[in-house]
Amino acid sequence: MIANPIETVAPVEASNESQAASQSFSAEALSLMQALPKQTDRFDKLDRTELVDFGLIKKGETVKESIKIDGSDCEYYVRVPKSYDPAKPTPIIFAFHGYGAEPGQGDVPAGAKGMELATGLSERAEKDGFIVVYLNGNPDEKNAWNNKQWFFSKRDDIKFTSTLMDNIQRDLNVDPDRIYMVGFSNGASFVHNAVNKLAGRVAAIADVSGWMTGQETAAAKGVSVLAIHSKDDPSVKFDGRPIWQGVEMKPSPYTLEHYRQINDLNSRNSVHMKTALDGTTVTTHEWQNGTNGTEVKAIFLEKEGHLWFGGKANEKASVNATDEVLKFFEKHPKGK
Repeated sequence: MIANPIETVAPVEASNESQAASQSFSAEALSLMQALPKQTDRFDKLDRTELVDFGLIKKGETVKESIKIDGSDCEYYVRVPKSYDPAKPTPIIFAFHGYGAEPGQGDVPAGAKGMELATGLSERAEKDGFIVVYLNGNPDEKNAWNNKQWFFSKRDDIKFTSTLMDNIQRDLNVDPDRIYMVGFSNGASFVHNAVNKLAGRVAAIADVSGWMTGQETAAAKGVSVLAIHSKDDPSVKFDGRPIWQGVEMKPSPYTLEHYRQINDLNSRNSVHMKTALDGTTVTTHEWQNGTNGTEVKAIFLEKEGHLWFGGKANEKASVNATDEVLKFFEKHPKGK
């Protein structure tokens, strides 16, 4: 069973600390202290994550935390496995849920907690020994991610992500060659936007039922990419949505071609087809041995809709997205 998230106690405000500390000082000493310039302003301006020591987070439980980015509280959950050894570099996965404020597949809650429950990544973290962080989208915009499309969020989610990376690496022994990002739907679209700006830190990404916008400006060279998509997806059309409330969703083949060209992969690819238990066809395309050993891989399904395939309430899907993502990440540390 996945443990319930633990709400962290808010830090005690500086004024309360000063009041408690004054009990151990003489009135004269206290008056001298009060005459000194205030130091609290410097700390007030820091993101709250500066006050979180990730090394003290209880292992084997999913812990809820928040940081302040540009004045806004940004929530996330972190799971450090029981097997975590501070003497050993540990892989880490940053996971980004889909858009929406309503419960998701299997009636999981919207947002980061739902991503944990739908994917089963925390259970796999305990089994396979990696850290997983579930970031929460903008609650003021139905948990949307800023993928640079007006319909979604304007929050600086790249800053949110990079700040978490910085602080977790400060406190935990994270393997710098095994930092990964995975997203579902709008979360996957954000990952495509973010990896172009964090490519030097990220080894590989995975896109489940997501899309590219065509606005991704910088090249994510040297990053391996996995995309899993169903051809009958009613929300993120496999062939794209040229106009959807002014928002363009590029077709799935666009994603593959984008990363194939960036990573200097030959246009020829290996294609594997198999028949799933439900009688549908699963088609896998692979382009291998690109820049720094990169790979671009796509798994295309036929009748699976818009889901985290094989996740909660979809256990009989033709593929298990969590299994496929973890196998792909295991295969691809950051290229040298």
